[in-house]
Amino acid sequence: MLHEIGKKHGTNKCGPLHSFHGESYLHVYERYFGSIRQEPLNILELGVDKGASLRMWKEYFPRAQVFGVDINPVSKAHEEERIRISILSQDDKAGLEELASSAGGFDIVVDDASHINQLTIASFQILFPFLKQGGYYVIEDLFMSYVDYSRVEDKQEFWDGLLLRMQERGVELKQSRTSMTDFFAAKLADLDSRRGQIRFIHFWSMLAVMQKGSST
Repeated sequence: MLHEIGKKHGTNKCGPLHSFHGESYLHVYERYFGSIRQEPLNILELGVDKGASLRMWKEYFPRAQVFGVDINPVSKAHEEERIRISILSQDDKAGLEELASSAGGFDIVVDDASHINQLTIASFQILFPFLKQGGYYVIEDLFMSYVDYSRVEDKQEFWDGLLLRMQERGVELKQSRTSMTDFFAAKLADLDSRRGQIRFIHFWSMLAVMQKGSST
C-alpha cells in the first residue's frame, strides 16, 4: 500500500535508485509502520524537496501530523493541512529542539536531507532525545556517506545550492565513510553492552532503521 501511495505522489523513495532486491524503501517501511498507520502520530522528515514524501506520509497516516525540515526557503510552499514545514538546517540545535518541543516529540523521524555525514550525525544527536519510546529513526541513502562532496565542481547547482550553503557555513565537505562507520559502531557497542535507549538497528540496502526502547 505505501509503495503505491508513494508512486501516486511521485516520491523517489519508490523509484529504481531506492530499490534493491525487488523492494523499494517503502516496502521496507511498511513492515515497521503498517501496524501503527491509524494512530495519531507525529512524523518528521528532514529534507522536503518538492513535498512528495510529506504528502505520501499524510495519506498513509490519516491521523498523523507531518512535519518537514529543509534549508531551502522555497520548501515552505508545500505546506498544507496536517503538513507543517520549518526552514532550518538539519544541524540547527535550537531550531530543531524548539520544533520538537512544540510538537510534543516525534514517533517517526526520517533523515533524507543533505546526506553529509557531519550533519546526519548532528541531526540524530539533536532529535533522538525527542523520539518517543517505541518510535523509529531512519537514515536513508547510506550510499551517499561515501561521497567526497568537496570534489563536486558546481556546488551552486548541486541540490539547489545546498553544497554552496554548507561550504559558506564551514561544514566539512571532504568526507569519508569513516565518520558514519564510527557512529554505527558506537551504537552497536551500546547494544552489545546493554546500555543506551536503542532497541534495535536494522540495516537494509542503503538505509538503517532504529527503534527507541526504554532507558536502561
